[in-house]
Amino acid sequence: MKYNILYVEDDEVLIYLFKRSFKAYFNILTAVSAEEALNVLENEEIHLLITDQYLPGFTGTELLKEIKGKYFPMSKVMITGSDETDVLREAFENGEICNYVQKPWNDDIFLFTMNKALETYQLKKDLAEAQKSLELKN
Repeated sequence: MKYNILYVEDDEVLIYLFKRSFKAYFNILTAVSAEEALNVLENEEIHLLITDQYLPGFTGTELLKEIKGKYFPMSKVMITGSDETDVLREAFENGEICNYVQKPWNDDIFLFTMNKALETYQLKKDLAEAQKSLELKN
């Protein structure tokens, strides 16, 4: 089974490069704004959300805050072009992301990061299913 990844990025060149680099591994959906991403999230099962920080309308961190607590057990990763340690620290501390990637990215490192985030997704999903099964048995 291929996992569904939503890549939120307003730069069409980066969207093209992302798809070209990772389409063999994942089902890739894209959005060019936070508003478009929200529409995709409402209509598709997404396993991993990757969002840029700088988007038209509102930022990646604002998108993450908007969806916090929704779409469990989806994992989230931020991608950013500059060293924004304050933004990243806040996103980690608030539980909004499990990792981040720096632009320009290295394909191998990005693939490793996505695979680790998807392992987290799968573990959370499996745990939730086991808990539900246990509740039904009790």
